[in-house]
Amino acid sequence: MKIQNLSDKQLLQDTKKLAGDEREISLQVLKHLREIERRRLFSDLGYGSLFDYAVNELGYSEPSANRRIQASRLLNEIPAIEKKIVEGSLTLTNLAMAGNLFKNERINNPELKLEILKKIEDQSSRECSKTLLGFQSAPLIPKETQKQTTVTITTMKFNFTNETVTLLDEIKNLVAHSRLSNDELFKRIFKNTLEDLKTKKYKLNAKFTTAPASPCETRYVSAIVKKEVYLRDKGRCTKCQSTYKIEYDHIKPFAIGGDSSAKNLRLLCFSCNQRRLK
Repeated sequence: MKIQNLSDKQLLQDTKKLAGDEREISLQVLKHLREIERRRLFSDLGYGSLFDYAVNELGYSEPSANRRIQASRLLNEIPAIEKKIVEGSLTLTNLAMAGNLFKNERINNPELKLEILKKIEDQSSRECSKTLLGFQSAPLIPKETQKQTTVTITTMKFNFTNETVTLLDEIKNLVAHSRLSNDELFKRIFKNTLEDLKTKKYKLNAKFTTAPASPCETRYVSAIVKKEVYLRDKGRCTKCQSTYKIEYDHIKPFAIGGDSSAKNLRLLCFSCNQRRLK
């Protein structure tokens, strides 16, 4: 059966199974790489290292080869992580980052390694990176946080570079006479930036007296039409009401005679637009 003919339920079930199969195959690749390295078979093929073999013989990219080699070595040292790899709670990316930490910090104690690996289970690569920072000997950068402290107040903590701090100080100096709180200051900055971005993307400064350019003859969407569609659809996806990655979509595709008039255009988010095209 063609994949296009699968029901939504079957498609989701098949994908979940394939993801599990993929992790099982990845585990077998790691075991094979481990054994090839143990036997140093790559040297028989003229390669100086397992890394060169993985890149030039197996066709992996350099980052992909590094991830698999790091993971295979950890699997050899700590067999208990095999189940975690198959389950997906430990990804190759996170294992590679942990392997680099063990090497750079000269962490050789298997029990400590296993303890660290448990801490990064089910974490995204970003979360994993932050977790591993806690085991580095270099000074730690304070974690960025966001916490709802009252019904109307959220407390946020960010790390800014010196350049950003300088820019912020310049803005504060320019509006010092207004005696704005930090909340009022950032609100003003965000509103101005948001309006500027919307104006540029959706042509909100276009004048309705400007005639659109031959909407029936070209795929090009004029500035005035963009503005009209944006205002009509209130800047949201007409299917899910999302404001994330909004795109202009031809209701009747241009390829089969649809024009670029406001009546034939609507706002869709990226996901809804992609799903429509399937």
